[in-house]
Amino acid sequence: MPQNPTPAAAGDTNPTTNLTPEREAEIRADLAAVPAPPWRWIGLRGGGGPELVTDHSGRQYLLRAAKPTNHRGDELLDPETDAVVYGDLEFRDQREGEKWSSMRSGNNLAVGRTEYDPDAIVGVANPVARWVEKSAQHTTDLLAEVDALRAKVTKLETALAATGRSLSSFIFDSDDPGVEALGAQWLYWQAMPLADDPFVQPRMFRSSVFSEASRAVEALDTLGPELAGRPPTYCEGYSEGVQDAAERLEKLADQAAEGSEPSAPSQREAGAL
Repeated sequence: MPQNPTPAAAGDTNPTTNLTPEREAEIRADLAAVPAPPWRWIGLRGGGGPELVTDHSGRQYLLRAAKPTNHRGDELLDPETDAVVYGDLEFRDQREGEKWSSMRSGNNLAVGRTEYDPDAIVGVANPVARWVEKSAQHTTDLLAEVDALRAKVTKLETALAATGRSLSSFIFDSDDPGVEALGAQWLYWQAMPLADDPFVQPRMFRSSVFSEASRAVEALDTLGPELAGRPPTYCEGYSEGVQDAAERLEKLADQAAEGSEPSAPSQREAGAL
């Protein structure tokens, strides 16, 4: 039977629907260790049935009830009740019209092959028995669907990322892209915060403009003819002012690249520039 789900990690807000990579790997490993389906119920009433069987790699694998004993051959006892543990295959079962469910043996719940051959077992009329029989195939089908859905999501994310880049280019090249385009770009970023950033291209261009301006300003820090005859203190102040302006422009370049650029320069910065 499948193991109990892995307890949700602390902070998991929706543990019932989150299939973590670790949990998926556990399911796949457990399934890989199970001989290939389909499983089926076989056996004879009163003669070793019901038995769950599958054929795999030239062998037949059986899951059957047996009377367990310890290493001395003595009967095993339930550690909680001290009752004798019997190996009869039993299921909790509630028949139509009955108020309380009870344990019934697989032999009593067995489904015969035909009306004239009721002793040859082909199934067990119980939900748990049906789950034991079909769980491996159910898991195989569900994991195949997970793989198919992931492939579709990857294709959709790739297409959406390309659309986001095209939208960014449009906004950047347009003198007035309009509220709808800017809103669509914002919605795109909300939908795919980790897949792609549509604002990268405009930010990097703006950052490159500031960087180029910084280099141009820094190039003014030369003692050219316009400074000839000026006092040394004037030349020093000129050089410091040029370097300060270049550093401020480079800082704006970094902020533009990170997306942390202030909406408008302060009066002091505007005056410096």
